[in-house]
Amino acid sequence: MAEIKEMKLAISILQAAPQPTQRRSRSRQKRRTIGRKHHRSSPSPTSIIVDFDEFCDAFKKRSASVDRESAVISRKGGDDDSPPRRWESTNGATKSPQRRQNAVGRALFQMGRAEAQMGQWKDALERFDRAVHIQVECLGNDHEDVARTLIERGTVHAARGSWYDSILDLERGLHIQRGLAARSRTEEGVDIAETFIRVGQVQHQRGNYVESVGSFRSALDILRRVEGENSPSVALVSGIV
Repeated sequence: MAEIKEMKLAISILQAAPQPTQRRSRSRQKRRTIGRKHHRSSPSPTSIIVDFDEFCDAFKKRSASVDRESAVISRKGGDDDSPPRRWESTNGATKSPQRRQNAVGRALFQMGRAEAQMGQWKDALERFDRAVHIQVECLGNDHEDVARTLIERGTVHAARGSWYDSILDLERGLHIQRGLAARSRTEEGVDIAETFIRVGQVQHQRGNYVESVGSFRSALDILRRVEGENSPSVALVSGIV
């Protein structure tokens, strides 16, 4: 028993004694310090997931807010004979009903594009449908925002294989774009060339090969005039035609 007590006492003394510190060179300590700083500054996978979740929550809240605004606009319809109201914005400024509708239409367009990029075609189509309705009511049939929304909606129709609906939207958007360029007496630009390419792709999918070649050639003529013969876009479209 005495031996066991002595061993326990020795062990307790060793545990209480200060441990010898291991000396490191300054360069090694500096490397470890830099490594710790770098580790703290780099985001962890968990923080990235949290940030994405926060983005999704913010997107849903924004989506719900825009849905409420568009529902109010749809119920009012624009045939109300009551005097025009003015709404108070978040920063204290007032907005007229027309500006309010325009803002909601653009928000719906942006959310539709985001959903299309995520492959949520049905939700994107619903956004674009409501955006077009509001934009036409607010801005008229021949506005660049209406054309842009129609073209994006036509692209979503094409992604779903609805070629007929796609070509209707794309050609209508193209008609608006070309009409605006003609009225402003400006040359048709790259945006119109891109729409011609989208139209040509859908026409090709529908089996309208002659019309498809004509659309690609129209796009090629615009790109040659705007970007020059040595443009990569010209080389790409030339390979298609």
